Amino acid sequence: MFGVRLHFMGLSDWEVTGVLELPGVDRSHGAVWNWTHDLAEAQADPPTAEPSWVAIDEKQIEVDAENKWLYAAIDRGSKLLLNIEIQR
Repeated sequence: MFGVRLHFMGLSDWEVTGVLELPGVDRSHGAVWNWTHDLAEAQADPPTAEPSWVAIDEKQIEVDAENKWLYAAIDRGSKLLLNIEIQR
């Protein structure tokens, strides 16, 4: 499991093999490749967020002679306004 976690943290199969050699674990990069692919096939696809593409914009506005920031979040796919917030 440690080797698989290292791989999913961004280390290559060769790098994982090198790290595992430090405490004396002798495995080939092919074994690491098999571990990661076997585990990937056993897991369901990760959930996706909805909406998957959001745009956020900010603009300085004046309200009652006071400068404030207006933030807006928009779903880029449907063009729906998701949230608006005004801050000092």
